[in-house]
Amino acid sequence: MISPESLERDLRPFADPATDVEVLANEQIIRVLLTRDGEGNTITYNTESGRVRLQILQAGDPIVSEFPNMRSLLASKNFSNIQVIADNQRRMLNSQIVGVFIEPEGFIDGDRLTISKFRQAASLRESDANGKPIQLLLLDGSAGVGKTSLISHLVLSRADKYGRDSNDPPVLHVANRGRRLASLDELIALSIQLVRGKFSYDQVPALVRHGVLQIAIDGFDELVDADGYADTWSVLRDFLIEVDAGGPIILAGRDTFFDLTKFSERLHDLSGKVGLKHASLAPISPATAKNWLTQVGWSADDLNSSEASELLKPGSYALRPYFLSTVAPLGGINSVLGELVSPRDFLVRSFLQREAKLITQRINMDESTAADLLWELFELIALEMAEAETESVDLLFLQLAVDVTFERALKDPADLAKLRHKAGSFALMDVDARQGFRRFPHTEISNHFLARALSKEILIGKVPRFLRRGYFGTDLLLIFGEQMLDLPEKELQKLQSRLLSLMRNDVGAERLSENAASILLTSLAVSSSELTIEQIKAGDAVLFGTPSSNRLIEVDINRFDCRDTDLSELKFERCSASVLVVNEQTVFGTTVPAASSLMVDESGKATVLYDPDCIGDWITKHRVVSDGSTLENEATKLLERITRVFLRQFYIKIDPLDPAGRYLSTDLWPGIEEKLAASGRLRRTDRKDASGKRGEFIHIINPAGLLERTSQEDREIWSEVAGLATR
Repeated sequence: MISPESLERDLRPFADPATDVEVLANEQIIRVLLTRDGEGNTITYNTESGRVRLQILQAGDPIVSEFPNMRSLLASKNFSNIQVIADNQRRMLNSQIVGVFIEPEGFIDGDRLTISKFRQAASLRESDANGKPIQLLLLDGSAGVGKTSLISHLVLSRADKYGRDSNDPPVLHVANRGRRLASLDELIALSIQLVRGKFSYDQVPALVRHGVLQIAIDGFDELVDADGYADTWSVLRDFLIEVDAGGPIILAGRDTFFDLTKFSERLHDLSGKVGLKHASLAPISPATAKNWLTQVGWSADDLNSSEASELLKPGSYALRPYFLSTVAPLGGINSVLGELVSPRDFLVRSFLQREAKLITQRINMDESTAADLLWELFELIALEMAEAETESVDLLFLQLAVDVTFERALKDPADLAKLRHKAGSFALMDVDARQGFRRFPHTEISNHFLARALSKEILIGKVPRFLRRGYFGTDLLLIFGEQMLDLPEKELQKLQSRLLSLMRNDVGAERLSENAASILLTSLAVSSSELTIEQIKAGDAVLFGTPSSNRLIEVDINRFDCRDTDLSELKFERCSASVLVVNEQTVFGTTVPAASSLMVDESGKATVLYDPDCIGDWITKHRVVSDGSTLENEATKLLERITRVFLRQFYIKIDPLDPAGRYLSTDLWPGIEEKLAASGRLRRTDRKDASGKRGEFIHIINPAGLLERTSQEDREIWSEVAGLATR
């Protein structure tokens, strides 16, 4: 029930600055007098019927309007004029969203997720509040699985129907724009400005309370400060306290961030007032991917090939909607496989190669040089965005970056002018919502260039501001780790040495030590050196594959992602992790870090264990302890290392200079290859590498099944390979 105090709270933000708000009340009527847009407003609220009467004095003459409730008043042209937002969102998103929408897959409150279930969970249903005045819908998933696309789809659906077929309120999409979070006000204000809203950020809580507007905060997990996530939770609590009621408010972030139990704890006293729903997105199924690719023009025969089935196998990165939408214009599987090594790396290189070809059509430059300079250009842009805490740059900076990057390679000023003119239409630079600004099409793309730029800066002895102050999440660290696969061993050792030094010299830097530690720990995934790392604290860390024998002593990690990783050779001594992220492919050795919680990823569905006995039981079931068996020797260890590489890559080049290819240069490999080929589990092919040079590549079919050894055929392969080391 609306009280005089709550009505004053809701209406005061709409009054002109430095003007008084007067409230008069009796048993049936609450009357609020305020000045708005320089005119006297009298709002009369009937406590029995809920109806509202608005009287505005214009040039001394009263203009009276009647409304069925407060929601209608606040949505009207006299106050927030909410129809303007819906109309603007509809025009903006109709021009931005192209192609066939890929239906999301995953789970919502334990059930299978569908678009209709998500819309229902996000809809305004006052009768379903269950005594919780604030409703939150948590949406999580890995990078590229379609969180932003799903929110945009909801925003467009609401905007299309608002004022015509539905009374569900518009959704204000508050997207993280690369900034550290001190207050939501700035992000909300910018979001309102971008859709030309007729209200201000301080009026949003009242609009949310009365169901006039819903909020979706996209990239909530990336809104971090120098102390990690401490202030983020504080800011969220402050915002929810101010809102007090309404929703559902949508919070979207990565899959390793949202944990319902911990989420409620971080809300502290507010948790009792908040109702939670939880939706998790996962890579779509192979059948859904093939059906969608058929809709956009790929042939059924092409998609039924063994190559397509292997690329689009369950759990593959290629099943993420962002990857599918990027490769769809290529028209078929051969166009993808012709240049594919790692699906994630393919996203960037395919963009770069197409852009390099366009450049060579305009100016006298070979394609290889153009591609190299484009790498430098986009690295410069990505680093600038990270250090400026933004996700877009203006055209002036973009043109300046083109000058800095290309001027040394071009003698003719006219050629440089042509490139400067083209800067705003680079394929890797999308038009931003702000006029005159450009942005990367996805964080997967910007993180590729950012990781490479940071590595280069560290190697030459520089300490970028982002390394000192930024927060390195698992998405960025995973790309860091995969890019380290391309570093020659000497460069990788130099990088590790620099990181060790930076960890000990963090005077005056907010996060330098923790960030350096995060990168160093992630480098263990690809390093063949044996390091001893001790007495450090890291933020997040990511490992994959089979890290070599390294010793970790008193290492404290916030979030340790070990999915698809064999940790058996790592030695943990008095180490701990607040969250240890694992899956069925995770293997432990004789020592493990003490974990406060264990997040188990099962086909995109996360289960969090807190009980120490349950955590211990899970780890014990996934622990490999050497028993001197003939099935554990150099040959089987080599097969496991190579097989784990194929959990990340689709091909390995047969070249001792290739980081992954060095495994194939050992004396044991020819015999292992013969066994795999005889069982139909290995394919050789002649194709181009990432630099455009032809060479031989191998591909192991169904590496996850081979690691799990679930079939008799798989077990026989391991037994035969084990015999190779005894000859």
